[in-house]
Amino acid sequence: MKQVNKFTIIAIAAILTACGGGGGGESGNNENSGSDGGNSGIEKPTTPPVSNNEYPMQPTESTYVDSQRKVIFDTINSYRTTCGFSAIRQNSLTDTAAQGHSNYLEKNQASGHIQSSSNVGFTGASLKDRALNAGYQWKMLGEIANTRNSGSLISGTSPSGIETSDTASSGKEMINRLFSTVYHLAVATDEWSEMGVGLSQSANLTPVIGKTLFYTSSVVNFGVPSGSDQPLYKGGKVRSFPCEGVNGVSPIFTAELPSPYPSRNFDTDPMGTPIGFVSKDQSALVIQNATYSDVGTGTSLAVKIFNSKDDPHATLKDSQAFVIPEKPLEPNTSYKVTASGTDGNNSFQYSFIFKTGSQN
Repeated sequence: MKQVNKFTIIAIAAILTACGGGGGGESGNNENSGSDGGNSGIEKPTTPPVSNNEYPMQPTESTYVDSQRKVIFDTINSYRTTCGFSAIRQNSLTDTAAQGHSNYLEKNQASGHIQSSSNVGFTGASLKDRALNAGYQWKMLGEIANTRNSGSLISGTSPSGIETSDTASSGKEMINRLFSTVYHLAVATDEWSEMGVGLSQSANLTPVIGKTLFYTSSVVNFGVPSGSDQPLYKGGKVRSFPCEGVNGVSPIFTAELPSPYPSRNFDTDPMGTPIGFVSKDQSALVIQNATYSDVGTGTSLAVKIFNSKDDPHATLKDSQAFVIPEKPLEPNTSYKVTASGTDGNNSFQYSFIFKTGSQN
C-alpha cells in the first residue's frame, strides 16, 4: 500500500525581519515508570543557574469552537510544557492564517506551504503573505503542516508497517505525526510566543459505494509578534521531546520533506520516534553516545545520531540534535532513552522513559 502522508518543510521555515534572526519550519504524516526515568540532565555549569521564573510555563485556555483544532493546540502546549519548553498562547490572527492555508490545502488536495492564486481558496502565496493578509505583525514566523489521505477505500497496513485508518484523520493523529519528525519537530520546539491552528477535513471523496476516502490537512503557524522577543529559557539543562512524562506519541517516523536521509525511502523503510534534543542556552550541542531500549523486554534498538553537522540541508541549529531508531517502535510501549555528549563547553548525560501510543 502506498504511503499517503505528506510532510513538507517550508523553504523559509522561519521568516525574520531585517533586523532579527532565528529559525522555524513546516511538516507533512509515556508514563513515568521505574527509578531509571527522569530528566537526569547532569551538567556542570560554570556559573550558578539563573532563575527561570519568567519563562512562561502555564498554558492559557483557547477559544476554539472546533474540538479538533482545540486538541491540536492543547496537545502542543502539553507536550511542550511537560518537556520544559514554554507555553504558547493563542492568537486569532495566526488562527486566520493557519485555517486559511489548511482550507486551501484540503480544497485543492495540495500539500506544502506555497499557494497558487489560480486555485480555489487562495489566501496568500507564502507564509509571510498569509500572515500579513490576516493582519499579523511579526518579528518571527514559522509554519508546520501536513496532509493525509485515509478512509476504508485505502485503509490497512503497508508491508513496511505504515497504517492507514478507515476514518478521517483526527487532530490528535495529525499533530502526533508532526511531532514524530526531525525538521518539523525542530520548529515545534523552538521558542515561540503565539500560535494559530488550522484543520480541514474533506467530505467523502470516492464514488465507490460503501467505501470512504478523506483528505485531511492541518497547519500550525507560530509567531513572535513585532516589538517583542522570543521567550528566554534559563533552566540550565538540556531538554528533549519526547521526555519523561510523555505518553501516547506516534511510534513511527514516515516521509518528511526535506528528508534527513535523502537516499532513504521512508515509504518502504520508515524509522521510529525521533528524540529531539535542545541545548540549555543555544550553545553547540553534540550527542556522542545514545541508547534506546524497550523497558519491558530490555531489547536495545539500533539508532542513528543526527547532529546539526549531519544535516544535509543545513536547516538545524547548532543547538539541536536527534536520536532516531532505525525501525518503527511498538505501539503502547515504554522506552528508555539515554544520551551523552557535550553542550557548549560542558558535558551532559540525559536519561528518561516515555511511552508510545498508536499510529492513528
